[in-house]
Amino acid sequence: MAILDKESLRAAVRSGDITAVCVDTNIYEAQQFAFHKGILGEMKSLPVAGIRVLLPDIIDREVSGHMANKLPEAVSVLRKAMRAASNLGVISDIAEGALGIADTDHAKHASERLDQHKKVVAATQLRVSDFVNLASVLDDYFEVRAPFEPKKRNEFADALVLNSLEAWAMQETTQVVVISDDAGWKMFCENSKVVHAGPSLTDLLVAVQASEPSLLRRAVASISGDALEGICASLSDSIRGMSVHAEASSHHHAETEVVNADVLDIQVDELTSDDLDLVRNDDGEFVVRWMISALVNFEVNVEISVFDSIDRDYVVLGTETVLHEEEMHLDALLTFLYDSGDREAPVEFDDMEVTRKRIEIDLGEVELNFDPEE
Repeated sequence: MAILDKESLRAAVRSGDITAVCVDTNIYEAQQFAFHKGILGEMKSLPVAGIRVLLPDIIDREVSGHMANKLPEAVSVLRKAMRAASNLGVISDIAEGALGIADTDHAKHASERLDQHKKVVAATQLRVSDFVNLASVLDDYFEVRAPFEPKKRNEFADALVLNSLEAWAMQETTQVVVISDDAGWKMFCENSKVVHAGPSLTDLLVAVQASEPSLLRRAVASISGDALEGICASLSDSIRGMSVHAEASSHHHAETEVVNADVLDIQVDELTSDDLDLVRNDDGEFVVRWMISALVNFEVNVEISVFDSIDRDYVVLGTETVLHEEEMHLDALLTFLYDSGDREAPVEFDDMEVTRKRIEIDLGEVELNFDPEE
């Protein structure tokens, strides 16, 4: 039972067999270190449900280090955007000057944000050196056992973390679920009796919640009714804020830039409460997970160029604007407000967060249109 599906995870959590979770660095990175919202923001419900959030010191250092490394680029992009907006009169010079990021200490900022997250989730910090069996890790390395892989044998940090989690679980006479996209982690769990690989962080959040059929039915009524327009608008905003990469084929060199995205339609005709999962339920507010099926229209500028062998550079031939429709399935968290004193009153859609942060689309073949009448 080392690799858990959704139902096995729910059963293990509710039986009390699994009482702790460890989230790998790649999950934090995939969520762009947004500790205050989305999936990472919902982790605050885990300690309330009796699930301890374990943070080995190696992961602590990796998360803060990766975050600090990304901050300079984010600050640079923000400065350039603010300057362009100020030059165009979109914002005032005062607003640009009030940005207040000139003297940001990136390492300190990253550490402080992670410290706040640790407080919110009541993290249990583990010193790996207190639990790891170095002889066992070296044996795994030389025998090429998980998390070491034949073509990826430098995973000492992962091996130390996983061995320490296993030792901690045995000491506490409990079991741990790990959330990771790393194949080596999952391979390790296949041979462990106390460390298991879970399907996703969202699935864990769902597993710790008590069933509330009434709330889910009311959410369905809201989604299918008055809230649909607002959900479409929120989903469009979310997609525009993502990293969207468009691939285009061409006989020449093609560079793409996604300039806009609009949700044209969301499928709700057959929506039932079985399509929603309760992620959190506070007094007067609840969050559901919904896999949204949506038709999205992307507007993409495709710059076509050829390589000049004399100047050793690309010469731009022109730019085509492509409108591309894509059927998408997006995992989203929807927040609703409700009157806790009235179990039949309609609920009100409040906010939405899409858990995916990157989208890739294929435009197919794109060439310049030289028709003078077009």
